[in-house]
Amino acid sequence: MYGDTHVDPAPLFDPEHDGHPPTDALDLYFHAPISLSLLGDAYAAHGMERELGQLLTLYAGLAATTVTDVQRQGGYVTGGHHGRTIPARLEITALAENAVPSEPTMRLHTHVYVGRTAIALETGERHPVALAKLREAANFGWTGYLTRLVNDTTDVLGFIWAPLPGHTSGDEEIVDPPLAEHVAGHAFGVCPGDYGPREQIMTDARWRAGVTESARVIAAERARRTG
Repeated sequence: MYGDTHVDPAPLFDPEHDGHPPTDALDLYFHAPISLSLLGDAYAAHGMERELGQLLTLYAGLAATTVTDVQRQGGYVTGGHHGRTIPARLEITALAENAVPSEPTMRLHTHVYVGRTAIALETGERHPVALAKLREAANFGWTGYLTRLVNDTTDVLGFIWAPLPGHTSGDEEIVDPPLAEHVAGHAFGVCPGDYGPREQIMTDARWRAGVTESARVIAAERARRTG
């Protein structure tokens, strides 16, 4: 029933007291658009501590809502009759970070660590998390995260976002301040996290595949019209 998973998740671990995720935990990985990270890097390089603090605080604040999305969309275990999925309280801890080991400049990203098992709400018993539901939640969580990121940085920090040439309307970078022109040549990179490698789910994978295909169609149509 709608709303059955609308509960607060339990914490998976406490990073403030030397806690760490279980070795079998899943790491739902959310990166930020490159231009946002480049802007944060520029703030740091020029000693703009107030602006940098505002940006990092706003970005870190996205994690709580993203955790809520993951719980509501992916809060299921396979503990029902004949293995059917039933609502559960997931165990989740999210960490916002700003560096990737392989990249020399700032890379804002968030790790949402999710336990492999959870407590079924209707029975109180522990069962394996329904991974198909969790992967769907990762895709849903990405679109919500990206929308909030763009909207919040626009409303609070005054940034202006727009698609790069040849990109679809949903694939935006910051154009004011003029960061979009510096995106080319920068890779996202992937952070393994501070706790050693965990199985990662790239939350934007399905969305980015759609963006790539849309860009291909746009380029083909432009070539047809000009050819």
